[in-house]
Amino acid sequence: MIPDQDSSIDKWKELKIFIRDRFFKPFHHPEFVLYFLVIIVGLGAIGVWHTIYVENLKEVIDHSNIIENIASFSVAIIATATIELLFTDKLVIKKPLTVISVGIISLAIITFLLVAVPERNSYWYFAAIPFMIFSLIAWWIANADNQGLTQSFFDEQSDQSIEFAQSVRDYDE
Repeated sequence: MIPDQDSSIDKWKELKIFIRDRFFKPFHHPEFVLYFLVIIVGLGAIGVWHTIYVENLKEVIDHSNIIENIASFSVAIIATATIELLFTDKLVIKKPLTVISVGIISLAIITFLLVAVPERNSYWYFAAIPFMIFSLIAWWIANADNQGLTQSFFDEQSDQSIEFAQSVRDYDE
């Protein structure tokens, strides 16, 4: 084998391991999962939830508003995910992740433009919903190593809270 081929195979293997590890790691951290569900899906998509609610109050649902909100939410999530992927500390896969990030953001813009065309109908949900699911998975993978969302961060904060409480008790005595 040519040495360049060996390194490219290693990059594919490293990329596969990187994505697999980052996909499964958050499941070991309930605080990450709760943050994802409550903050990202719940509050982050507040515009989507509001639009769904408002449209359901009408006699005739305007699907284009819901679809457009799903698409714009997805672009925002994709943008944060791809930026996060650019800051990886794994040098072996830094370039492939950069290319993947640029490709994903380009695909996101194209998908948004397709979904945002005038005279949409409910069939565009077939583009908008998979796009949203893909963007949420990308965010999940990109933020799996986020120290602010893992147990170690919360353990450190708990230890500091205990120390603070102890110092307050010592002060009162």
